[in-house]
Amino acid sequence: MQNQHPRHSGILITLAGLGFLDAFFLSYEHFKGLIPPCTVRFSCDVVTTSNYSYIFNIPVAYLGLLYYLVLFIGAFMFYENKESNVELKLLALLSGFGFLSSVYFSYVQGFVLNAWCLYCIFSAITSTLFFVSTLHILRHRRRLLLV
Repeated sequence: MQNQHPRHSGILITLAGLGFLDAFFLSYEHFKGLIPPCTVRFSCDVVTTSNYSYIFNIPVAYLGLLYYLVLFIGAFMFYENKESNVELKLLALLSGFGFLSSVYFSYVQGFVLNAWCLYCIFSAITSTLFFVSTLHILRHRRRLLLV
């Protein structure tokens, strides 16, 4: 079963990389004291400058940068270790936490702030896809073991 589906790790590496780039951009903008550019339909300024954009005085963008970096490293380790189930289970657990965080921050945007951040939505989608992908891969591997 080793490395039968290297595309699995490629999908995880790609999603983590996209999330990292998004979080890097938001972190850079925050570090420079800038408001990320947004289209007319979004209110990135409201979201990125709200009290909800910090956890224990740490910008959520910085936490997102760390989160996606760890996912990226974990996904790469998953690939390097012939797609070991240990790394996959850890990635599923971590990305599950990221998914729940995305649900919370989406709720805050939609029902507390009544404003949406395009980059935050992209991060929520990326994090959700990563989590769902890990669950799908785990399910696929269990099915292979039962056959």
